[in-house]
Amino acid sequence: MESADEPKGVRMYWAKRSRQWQITFRPREVNSLFDELIHRRWGRAKWQPKIDILKIASGYVVEADIPGVDEDSISVGMHGRCLTIEGRRPTSRSEGRAGVLVCERPEGPLSRVISFGEIIEGFKLQKSMAKGVLTLVLTKV
Repeated sequence: MESADEPKGVRMYWAKRSRQWQITFRPREVNSLFDELIHRRWGRAKWQPKIDILKIASGYVVEADIPGVDEDSISVGMHGRCLTIEGRRPTSRSEGRAGVLVCERPEGPLSRVISFGEIIEGFKLQKSMAKGVLTLVLTKV
């Protein structure tokens, strides 16, 4: 159980068997942190949309929340076991607008790489978008 003092994605607990404190990390948060801090130039980081992945009889369904992103600006690539989603959300602020008080919605480039347990490169891909949700259906050929 995470406490308010622990960073998100980190869990610290007392292990009775080894009689010492153990720390666990959630891989997605750690990978995102390293990607943001090490692999990208600061100030130019891409934001990652939240996703759901469903296993279906003929393959997979991936749903990504990307409201405000034009479907034509989204590119999807498959290579080996990885599916890559890239795009761009336009900047909503303009020069003539009054000062922004709160800005929580990410803007600019987006990128998400999803790794599957099997090679998906030869799968058939269907892409659709409705109400800010990108739906990708990957089916075995």
